[in-house]
Amino acid sequence: MMVDVDKEYKYDWLPQLVERFKASIDSRASFNANEGLIAMARSEAQRAVLFQA
Repeated sequence: MMVDVDKEYKYDWLPQLVERFKASIDSRASFNANEGLIAMARSEAQRAVLFQA
């Protein structure tokens, strides 16, 4: 017999946790493929202040 908290975990929290975990794996894979790194470098370059001595 499952209590309400166990049912909530099995049918509500667990599927959401699995979706978040898979999404983080996909986002890490795309970041490691330099998509995120290139985007970060571009955003940092746009904010950089040009300094000439």
